[in-house]
Amino acid sequence: MRSRLFLLLMLVAGVLQAENALLPFAEGEWKIDAASRVATVSSGGSEFTVVFQVTADLTGRPIQQRSKGFYVNGLEVNSESQIRSGALLWRFQFTNPTSGELCFEPSLRISMPNGEGEFWDGYETRNLKAAPFNRSILLNTYPAACILLDSIGLGFGLTPSPKTSYLESGVTADRIAYYATRIALPPKQSCEITFVVFPFRGAYQQFDAMNRYQELFPEAFAYTPGVDERLVNGQFTSSHYEGILTGSINSPIKVKYCGQGRVGMSWSYTYYRKQGDFYGHAECWDDLSPATPQRLAGRKYKSENELEVDDRLGMHRDRNARFRANDFRANTLNGIYIFNTIDKDVIKREHFEKYVYPLMKGQSPYQGWALGYDLSGHLFAWASPMEAVYKRDIPPLLAENEMSAISYDGFIDIDRPTSIGQNEVYRGKLDYYLPGWSYDNKGHFIRNSRYIQEQCDYFHSLKKNGRTLGVWSNVWFANPLIAFKPDAYLYENFDPTRLYGEMYEMFVRGLYFRGNRPAYIHNIDYETQLSRYLSWEKMTPHQLRLAAEDYVRDEIALFYQANLMPVWKLILSHRDIYAEMPFLTELSERGFYPPCPVRGDGNLDKVRYGKGLNGLLVLTNRDRQKVTITQHIDNPYFGDFSVVPFWYRGGMALHSQLRGKETTFSCEAGIRENVLISTPVALRTAKDAVIDVVSHMTNDPYEKVLVCTLVSDQTTTAEVFFQADAHFTLFRAKWEGGEIVSGSKVDLTAGKPAEFRLVQRSEILRQPLEELMQFPFSRAMVVIPEDADERLRGCAQMVEDNLLCGLDNVGVSTVTEMPAGGQPAIVLVMGEDGVWLDKGNLIVSGSDSFRIQQEMWHVLRLMDRHYPGVSISWMQIMETDEFRDRMENGHQTPFAIMNPEEAVDWKNFLKNSGETTATVPFGYSTEVSVPLTATAPVIDGDLGDSVWTMAAVIEDFRVVNTQESSKLKTRVQLLHDVDNLYFAIRCHEPRMEQLVDNFTEHDSPLWEGDDFEIRLAPGIDAEEKSPYPFYMFAFSPSGVKAEQLNVAHTVGDRNARRVLGEAWENAVIGAEWDGAWKVATYKEANGWNAEVAIPLQSIGLTPGAPIRLHLGRGAKTLAEDSCWPLVINGSFNTSESFGSIDWQE
Repeated sequence: MRSRLFLLLMLVAGVLQAENALLPFAEGEWKIDAASRVATVSSGGSEFTVVFQVTADLTGRPIQQRSKGFYVNGLEVNSESQIRSGALLWRFQFTNPTSGELCFEPSLRISMPNGEGEFWDGYETRNLKAAPFNRSILLNTYPAACILLDSIGLGFGLTPSPKTSYLESGVTADRIAYYATRIALPPKQSCEITFVVFPFRGAYQQFDAMNRYQELFPEAFAYTPGVDERLVNGQFTSSHYEGILTGSINSPIKVKYCGQGRVGMSWSYTYYRKQGDFYGHAECWDDLSPATPQRLAGRKYKSENELEVDDRLGMHRDRNARFRANDFRANTLNGIYIFNTIDKDVIKREHFEKYVYPLMKGQSPYQGWALGYDLSGHLFAWASPMEAVYKRDIPPLLAENEMSAISYDGFIDIDRPTSIGQNEVYRGKLDYYLPGWSYDNKGHFIRNSRYIQEQCDYFHSLKKNGRTLGVWSNVWFANPLIAFKPDAYLYENFDPTRLYGEMYEMFVRGLYFRGNRPAYIHNIDYETQLSRYLSWEKMTPHQLRLAAEDYVRDEIALFYQANLMPVWKLILSHRDIYAEMPFLTELSERGFYPPCPVRGDGNLDKVRYGKGLNGLLVLTNRDRQKVTITQHIDNPYFGDFSVVPFWYRGGMALHSQLRGKETTFSCEAGIRENVLISTPVALRTAKDAVIDVVSHMTNDPYEKVLVCTLVSDQTTTAEVFFQADAHFTLFRAKWEGGEIVSGSKVDLTAGKPAEFRLVQRSEILRQPLEELMQFPFSRAMVVIPEDADERLRGCAQMVEDNLLCGLDNVGVSTVTEMPAGGQPAIVLVMGEDGVWLDKGNLIVSGSDSFRIQQEMWHVLRLMDRHYPGVSISWMQIMETDEFRDRMENGHQTPFAIMNPEEAVDWKNFLKNSGETTATVPFGYSTEVSVPLTATAPVIDGDLGDSVWTMAAVIEDFRVVNTQESSKLKTRVQLLHDVDNLYFAIRCHEPRMEQLVDNFTEHDSPLWEGDDFEIRLAPGIDAEEKSPYPFYMFAFSPSGVKAEQLNVAHTVGDRNARRVLGEAWENAVIGAEWDGAWKVATYKEANGWNAEVAIPLQSIGLTPGAPIRLHLGRGAKTLAEDSCWPLVINGSFNTSESFGSIDWQE
């Protein structure tokens, strides 16, 4: 039965196409009637009628046309359409000729009278019968929605990276599906958006829609052409500091472990003196305010350990030398780190205050961003003074230094509460109109995404050494407005919580946007320590070993399923991760393509990289036991043929059966194993032919040999298709001994085996690997041309460093003439790309010094793996000695899986898992009974007031994310009367001279020094387990105050109403909230004291009402954060861990 879905496009201006034009499409055909301004597409027995609508501000009322293209509110609209690859692209230009701002909502709307089917809103799928529903959250949301019927769907949304601040999709109560944005358009301004509508079909529902969207906009899923290949080819990983040759620039051992850890990019963190002066201009150098002890100490440390920042010309020389050594000698590209803030002194001097606003909700707009020794303010970073800063600073930085990318920190725009907070929007004024303003019930606003889009476009317009400047972004959650803009992605602070729940979803959903752009794990350290998360003291040594091995398997599975490149520390501390690197490096180069068209049994996670004959399927066994799996490949997703699957790791035969549109194979999958199946060969035969195949391959850096034996159930003719992998060429293809080319026709005889053999050879290696590894690296010299440029000389030094530290070749040196006496030489020479042996010498040839450098780097990595006696820079896992002592073989270096047939689920031993340990130690109290006092204490910092003798006492402070008692004793006493809650605090500190107590201004980020923090959540009872808002009161040992209203971690509005009342949406939050409270402090020889009075009325509370409490102390002398109640897995802001007050009368 034909179903009809009407997309009533009530506003369409301009001529679309020739009247009744008929355009073919694989799944149907478009018909466009200019006279009626209606477009329809017929596909799979369904007909979709496509039009448009505009509604007014927040009312939802359609705006009527006064005449063609003009509306009663004055809005002028022009449009044009295009049919591309079966999709309708409909561009609308909006102009406001009036003298006032116009707010309106353009949308696509689809009528579905029968209500059958499902709707995918870019994030989740719902049954149409459950309407009404909508989604206006950007977080992790795809930029298109779709209607899903049995075998056909209609996708619709906006083109990638739309210049807007608002997206919404949903279905109304009367079964109208829609996709909308909101536009706030100032007088005399114009803006435009482009909708896309595309029919699709397939069994994988929204993944088929994503596949069509990716096919329509391939450039959005690819890195920018011309960027440095090291950033994007997936062969390297990242470094925070270690890639920069800090300390001694002449560091052979550092070059060696950068190479063996595959460090190819350096974040180059804060290689400048002051926020907002990334270059180091003479006119910006001097400080405007007197130097604080914190600033002096911070700059002294930076000059001694990272970069000279006390002398301007010295900083330029130092940065230049480090960048050149890093790029030329370690083959590690440099990014220049940016963060969208300006030093507070500069903001005041230049009167930039109107552009400053908090980066995250609940935060102060001034923080110790990046450079912790100075405060800087966050600005809207385009159409503002920040735009001028980048256009002033980036060009001279490029001219002066070897840098290939922007290291973009804070590349986020999170529009709902998450574990890391929620971004604020900008509602102020800009220097000129920037399209993208939207509106809500508070007025117009523009999201951070819009300045990020503009910045990326500007950065990509710049060149260095003929290459496009790349953008490398520190992201967390995907946002459809900006997710397509970077060339590579970086995920910071990788810890065990990233392997499940919200953060795991972040990684996997991020892949939907990345396509063939790589993502890197960045800067791991103590946060990866399992001892912080497992109840390891209660586990047996063998349990602990199995749990640690299971965790490593989970890490590797995530790297495959989300296309993540592990950081060098993980590579060099885990033998199993090191072993996977040759395969992991191929994922980005092939690119992610949805869906993974494989069906079958088993508890498998599935993902596809590459398409057609370049396909690589990753099937991850989620079971903790070995299983046999049978899988069915849907061939139409690869092409008009039947693919032949190969066990890509090599060395194992794979049995499969080709039957028209389906290829079936079976294999074993070990515990948590990642099965890799490639599809480089395919056959096109009679539709009813059944062909049994046994395939196997060798996967060697020099030569890949693929052999398959085929037996058909009937005599038939087949066409054979094949292609080489990237960086390989087709050397020979034979069918039954005869040479063939791709597309050749061959004969199959019923029941008679036929053999096909395909040989691919490396584009670079001219000889088998075993022959190249006969070269005596351990006693070789390096030869370069006399006129070698700086990069080639640096490449020679890289070879020297690796041979000296990896093979103890103490005699290695670089010369410009061939050594006498037959001493072997590594010869770096300009010429045709390739590596080969000639007369006992190893020749590394390239078209330029950069190509030689890349080829030599890969030869060194082959040497690491295949040359006898190479010393690898193995590291111990980043764990405490106590943890390693307890674990079976805990000091094994590197860590390796020793129990391939045995496994436990490491998450069963988490500290907050009820199966293993309580959230808090037995007998630990999270409630405090606070006595009522008739006499208020004097708030003067003197704890000798007699009223404190009747107070409640809290002394059991524990170190955050452990159950360990604090090394520094903290004692808190509490009282209340009808008006106030009182605290007396004693912080023991034997190192008073080392206190970090430099802040002098109200609302400074006191937590960056020694401080004490009180958090109160009025109206929240002791049983509440979901996040809620709270008030935070912080003070330093000198009595400097900071207070905030924190709503960043609140989920939903129920708890917000309980804390803030019915007007919670309009509450003044973050550091803008100011409370009328008192604190007085007093320093002594071995500690410091404080007395605090917090008026209950200031937080909307009366005695007896429920309230949650948390106390935290930051002690920088021991780098120890301690608190009551303890926090098992989180921070001081983890409101679920707060204790409660029992009011005594």
